[in-house]
Amino acid sequence: MKRALLRHLLMVACFIASPLFATDSVERRMVIEVGSSAIKYAIADVNSSNDTILEIKDQDSIAFRLHDNVLNNDWHTIDKATLDAMSDIFLRLKDKASYYHTAHIKVVATEAIRITSNKVEVQSALQGKTGLVMQILTQDDENQIDYFTALRASKKPGKPVVWDIGNNSYQLIADDPAADTIAYKGDAGSRSFFRYLLEVVQGKDLQKNDNLHPLTSDQFEEGVRFAHHLAEKIPKLVRSQITRNNGEVVAIGSLFQYSLLEAIKTEPEQLLITQHEVKQFIDRSLNREQTEQHPLDKEQQLNRLGYRQHQGFSYLTLSNAIMVYGFMQELGILSLEVADRTSTDSILEYSPFWQ
Repeated sequence: MKRALLRHLLMVACFIASPLFATDSVERRMVIEVGSSAIKYAIADVNSSNDTILEIKDQDSIAFRLHDNVLNNDWHTIDKATLDAMSDIFLRLKDKASYYHTAHIKVVATEAIRITSNKVEVQSALQGKTGLVMQILTQDDENQIDYFTALRASKKPGKPVVWDIGNNSYQLIADDPAADTIAYKGDAGSRSFFRYLLEVVQGKDLQKNDNLHPLTSDQFEEGVRFAHHLAEKIPKLVRSQITRNNGEVVAIGSLFQYSLLEAIKTEPEQLLITQHEVKQFIDRSLNREQTEQHPLDKEQQLNRLGYRQHQGFSYLTLSNAIMVYGFMQELGILSLEVADRTSTDSILEYSPFWQ
């Protein structure tokens, strides 16, 4: 009897103690990601033995139009005012990390910092003011993280094709048996495509009118032809992989997650968007554009440059849909599996950054 009771007590003790021992592999990490239009951050508990997020403690996106600041001067530099503003944000985020007792902080920057002519000085100044070391990702780093995001997010077996559209560029990434991955980057994105529709197709002056309304069917067709022209440059290897994947592509990033998904889907858990659904949304928008005589409703407001559909994310909904539809037509993309995770999530789990 006593032996049975002792065995029982030992089993209970082991059961209670096992979670305590398991915490040895739990690591609290923070990622600060400096992007073109926002500084994103996330704090999470991560299983360091397999680099998997266990629980997100805090995350947000702070609007910060760094890319525009860099491009709006001839020297492509970050000025003192912008640097001071970045330092203030970093210090606030450092305080947040301290509040959550975060031991490991990773700061990364993407293209907006990469193209600056004074990036070395910026890194040094930020480190001096905040104590945080900022790593500027190469384009190859970004491609690897994008592909890693798709692998973690995709519910389908096999090797996905990844599509990401930013403000001023887009990328399509596919597996290449000879060299891990192949990435194609095009010089067109959400804002640049919008400006093409507004300034070239409609002949408007962005400074005087930042609204696509009204957009005619002929103008829509011209926008689609321009999207076809952009998509024609995609390498055959990427096109072949799309065909092998039965016309399905994994879509990552704000444009798909927020602008397109929120406009097309009624339920947030519906993450598959078909080419037919994109066209239906465009048709609804065009019909409304041509018949609506009342003040702008929500769907028309979404076509305005200054309207934010989602804080810190893409709001150029109609032009985004036209660009996506034209690419889908040209490349034979039948459906988009929208990733329900961000690049910040992926960096938290990307083991090369935490070894």
